[in-house]
Amino acid sequence: MDINPKIPLTYISSIDEQYSKIEFLISILNKNIKLNCKDILINELFFKLVHIHTHYFTQEQITLSKYNYNNLQEIKTIHKQYLDKIVSIHKKATKEHLLFCKETLSFLKNWLPNYFTINAKAINFLKENNVN
Repeated sequence: MDINPKIPLTYISSIDEQYSKIEFLISILNKNIKLNCKDILINELFFKLVHIHTHYFTQEQITLSKYNYNNLQEIKTIHKQYLDKIVSIHKKATKEHLLFCKETLSFLKNWLPNYFTINAKAINFLKENNVN
């Protein structure tokens, strides 16, 4: 079930860092699924996933707001979908490590392409405003 989505390079440091963290967490999930996720610390991984939202997504929203991005609500909505789903998976599978890994990976596989598409518009907007 190895999932390795193509992570775009944006040349905006904060967004590339965000994407790098997502890619790293996907690699952890992929690696651990091969080991039945028996040794993974679910809460630690969960908090790393939440950190992406609380730190990177919030930072992105603040930057977009600062430059008056017209589609900010669309970004906020997809960020909220991410957090809601991660929390939902964690609640359902806190003690079922393999289920947590598989469901989180499956969610990211399905969520990321749409996120990258929506975020591409915001990235272009930031580039037009010389944000790097």
